[in-house]
Amino acid sequence: QKYLGYAQVKDYSNAMLNVNKLPRDIDQMLLKSNLKSDMQDYFGAIEILDEILNANNYTDEVPRDLILNNKAYFQLKLKKFSEAIMNVNKALEVNENNWLYLDTKGEILYSLGKYSESINLMNKAINIKENEKLSVMNHSCAHLLAQAVKHLYPNALFWVGPVISEGFYYDMDLGVVKLI
Repeated sequence: QKYLGYAQVKDYSNAMLNVNKLPRDIDQMLLKSNLKSDMQDYFGAIEILDEILNANNYTDEVPRDLILNNKAYFQLKLKKFSEAIMNVNKALEVNENNWLYLDTKGEILYSLGKYSESINLMNKAINIKENEKLSVMNHSCAHLLAQAVKHLYPNALFWVGPVISEGFYYDMDLGVVKLI
């Protein structure tokens, strides 16, 4: 929490002091790498990410592909385009529809003057991000529908209620109740 406050006001020395007080794990290392990036110390940020990669020190919350994408982004900032493309491609091999990875690759391609490829990837990234938001909203609406039906029909039974391309639906049994 203190890290975020100091980083927002660009008090990087206090932010780094607070990050260094955290237990040394992947979350602390990622925070430290991002802070170094905020300070435009991209070499330092990459060094920390390499330490994570070399130790095979990733988790489900911080997967290897995210580390590779971040490294690619920092390499882009250093104009190391071939290395950046290699790392973002490795991240995309794991998750080809991750909007963040597509965005990073789009930025790299733009820097290389490959404008149409960049625009295509950026549009794909935007569509994926918008679809993710829509899926979350549809999922929430399915829960609201179930709560409303349960309120009106306390004996209602529910089965499946997934998000689908047209929105969402819920299989339910209202028992002897007839809807007109």
